[in-house]
Amino acid sequence: MSTSLLRTNATVTSAWALVVLPVCFLLSGFAGIVYQIGWARQFALVFGTTEVAVTLVLAAYMAGLGLGAWLVQRFLPLIDRPVRVYAVLELIIGVSAAVLVPAVIAGSDWLQRTWAGHQPELPGSNQLGGISFVYAGCAFVALAVPTICMGATLPLLTRHIVQSDRQTGSRVGLLFASNTFGAVAGALATTGWILPTVGLTRTIWSAAILNVIVAALALTVSQTKTRRRTGFAAAWAAASRASFSRPPAPTWILPLMLLSGAVALFHEVLWTRLLSQVLGSSLQAFGLMLAGALGGLALGAAVGAAFARDRRTSIVAFVVTEIGCAVAAAAAYHFIGLRPASGLGAVPIAFFSGATFPLAVRILAKRAEDAAPAAARVYAWNTLGAILGALLGGFVLVPALRFEGSIQLAVWSSALLAIGAIWLLVRPPRLLAISVSVLLLGAVAFRPAPPTELLRASPLNIDPSGRILYYAVGGSSSVVVLGQNGTLAFRTNGLPEAVVETKAAAPHVSGEKWLLPLAVLSRANTEDLLLVGYGGGVVLEDVPDNIKHIDVVEIEPRVVDANVATRGLRKNEPLADARVRVVINDARSALNLTQRRYDAIVSQPSHPWTAAASHLYTREFMSQAREHLTNNGVFVQWMNVSFMDESLLRSFAATVLDVFADARLYRPDPYTLIFVASKGIEQYQPPAGNAFPAVGINTPEDILVALAAEGQALRRLSKGAPIITDDRNRMATVGPQAGSLTLEATDRLLAPFDPLRVPNPAFQRSYMARRLAMQGAHERLSVLAGATDPQSQMGYEVNAVRLATDGDSDAAQDMIQQGLARYPQSEDLRYEYIQPWLTRLARGTATKEITTQASKLTHSADAVVRGTVLASQLRWDELRTLDDSLAEASWRDPWKLDAVLLQVQWRCEHANVHRQRADEALALIDQAISAQPAIVLYASRVQCALAAKRPDVVVESVWEYGHGLFSDSSLDPPQVRDALQQLMQVLSRQTGADRARVQEVRQRLQEDVQELGNR
Repeated sequence: MSTSLLRTNATVTSAWALVVLPVCFLLSGFAGIVYQIGWARQFALVFGTTEVAVTLVLAAYMAGLGLGAWLVQRFLPLIDRPVRVYAVLELIIGVSAAVLVPAVIAGSDWLQRTWAGHQPELPGSNQLGGISFVYAGCAFVALAVPTICMGATLPLLTRHIVQSDRQTGSRVGLLFASNTFGAVAGALATTGWILPTVGLTRTIWSAAILNVIVAALALTVSQTKTRRRTGFAAAWAAASRASFSRPPAPTWILPLMLLSGAVALFHEVLWTRLLSQVLGSSLQAFGLMLAGALGGLALGAAVGAAFARDRRTSIVAFVVTEIGCAVAAAAAYHFIGLRPASGLGAVPIAFFSGATFPLAVRILAKRAEDAAPAAARVYAWNTLGAILGALLGGFVLVPALRFEGSIQLAVWSSALLAIGAIWLLVRPPRLLAISVSVLLLGAVAFRPAPPTELLRASPLNIDPSGRILYYAVGGSSSVVVLGQNGTLAFRTNGLPEAVVETKAAAPHVSGEKWLLPLAVLSRANTEDLLLVGYGGGVVLEDVPDNIKHIDVVEIEPRVVDANVATRGLRKNEPLADARVRVVINDARSALNLTQRRYDAIVSQPSHPWTAAASHLYTREFMSQAREHLTNNGVFVQWMNVSFMDESLLRSFAATVLDVFADARLYRPDPYTLIFVASKGIEQYQPPAGNAFPAVGINTPEDILVALAAEGQALRRLSKGAPIITDDRNRMATVGPQAGSLTLEATDRLLAPFDPLRVPNPAFQRSYMARRLAMQGAHERLSVLAGATDPQSQMGYEVNAVRLATDGDSDAAQDMIQQGLARYPQSEDLRYEYIQPWLTRLARGTATKEITTQASKLTHSADAVVRGTVLASQLRWDELRTLDDSLAEASWRDPWKLDAVLLQVQWRCEHANVHRQRADEALALIDQAISAQPAIVLYASRVQCALAAKRPDVVVESVWEYGHGLFSDSSLDPPQVRDALQQLMQVLSRQTGADRARVQEVRQRLQEDVQELGNR
């Protein structure tokens, strides 16, 4: 049948249809991406956010699209009004999305519980045989109806809109570009506005309403009957039966598009991981990355359509696009390493990928009648390739090859596709074909290095310095460990997860260390513990003996691998503890399938806005955790003030109290918030004790100082705040740059609820005042002073601390003198009175009054005075005899720090220093630093490390001491500069230390010296 005869009986597409149908397809693309984002989150609440669950849901979604395209080509010859059928499919999509999919998801939850629930132990994702098949089957059944209908829409509209041979590429490209531009708008609107505003369920409903609107618009065009052209059935049958003849032949475009789809999705997986290092893993970042990729596809489709005029031109253009994809990928990888802040590198790759679709349809379609079946076949093959690319890329290739190997494979693949197109689609001049093929094989020379600058980058713009000690790409995130300032900085997707102390480092103040102590001290006889999120294992570095079993659920196995790889560098190795059992799984998915209960659950998942962790901050997760607690168990939740604004903090507190009968809020350091909740007020035991000196908990007062709000105060704080739920998860929709709380704003917010306003009389307020002064909590210190009777003994002590903190040391000393006159039996006031004169006492030049008061001191306070005299005279053996008396000092005593320094001195200053004694001194110093990180302790640490001949400890102690001196604005800059230069001389003699670390510390000290010289 001649083409002219076919054209004679064709209908002409109306101008109205050319306007309405692309608009319909644009809105349909908008709704489709809304579904994709919404369904992924809904399924994650049932199956979890492991890479297996997430990728299988994506595969099910794409499988439905491909199956729909494959099925519809069988029925297209029978359809006279394709636009009307299209309108019906849009209605089916909307109804099934709003009704069928949620019902099947709920059924999937029931099926999962029935099939694999009631496990006696917390199950790992790899311990349940066949669970992946359950995930895949449930996802496909749930999404089958709407996605199959979605996949059928493009061939149907192509059937109506393409009326001539030359329209094939341009109008198919118009539809594809319209649909993809709609998806771009949908990605931005969903992540930036719709989902945060109306919640998950109503977001799905809004897309369903959009489908109904699209159907109504399409019906305005559907009245025009698309007549079956003469010879149409025969032409259609020939196109559908097109087989793979010996190349060159146009049908070979189908396997090429399969591979092209695989490479395109492989790129999407790879670049999503790469860009998350700089953009983050928030919902908004995902929306930006998705919109960028889709925008590139849409632009590429539009440009590709312009070149799809005839088959030969389309083949040449197809080869050029694959070459362009290879070049763009190589260039983007190069520049993202140089400029990690730039995230636009993936757009050109998507552009070239998008251009291939209209070109491929035009290559396969010989006539206008071939356009619809060609579009269906290309779409189905391309989608099948995309499924393979997503599965292989996410599960196998990117984790195995890492970033540098993955981009190398992607570039090679695009080059091979271009070579394949030359030999399989057209018969070019042999010399030209060989020349181009040899040139493209030059891609083998592309051997990129790891993107070190990118790996150090972070969306939070934190310190990028340090050596990369470990780097891997896991199923859900990339994991990097940096050697940074004497610590191990663990990061996932560029976000800080933990700071782990190395063997030689001094202790660091960290609220994360308080999670386990607060859990154990809040629940007597804690034996079974669950930790959600391993991070750097800091929580488990000081586990008491009474805990018998610890389950750790961690979603990313590479995090555990990173801890294993760096265990030789750290002080403590929690994974070596036989009580610790690590389970790789999503926490909610694992808890959903076990009946085990715990005495304490400590939850410290990753940052709350990330896809892998946001569902672990909702009411539903807390309810799940509550069900897995023993009758008097406690739930401990970590939070960082910089992750939330005021309204979000109020909502989070309201959520905790909505699930648990009682809760308290602790703030062990300025940035860390810890919620401790229990099932019932009568079962709750306020933390008390001194069981954790390694983290600075030596007295009950230490815990009270960290207490920011009790249960009733939390209720007032959270009154009227909306609850955070799976459906309205503000943790997920509020990104890290949405206006986080500053330290000052947090202080103001919590100040009205401060329990120090009515302090417990059983606690020693003078010690609490010193703790607050050490933390720099001036406002809370004023609150404590205002709540203490100024005429009481503690009133004098607290106000003296307040005055000294304000810089008025003379007034502070007058306050101590007045207090001692009023309370002459007070050992604390007496010692604080004579403390400024200890040096003169040692020299024998103190006044008679000071000498008289010092003689009245008893026990450990007296030992400190006598020890100071002995130390000044270098009488170390006699000072040693006072060691037991010095050790009796409590941290409540104002002379405790002086007692520790004397214990250290005789161990390190003795003429015959033993390594064991020096190590004892270092242990004393480190424990004291945990309680009171005074600059003098770091100076002593340098001396003891030298005595112990521990060059690695010397280097880290020099760093801490030098940094402390430089940061202390009260010191004289010339004196600090001289001290730093002396420390650099000490460094130069540490030949046994890590040279790279020595050089790093020396360089930092030199920079500090230069800055001091410029002041």
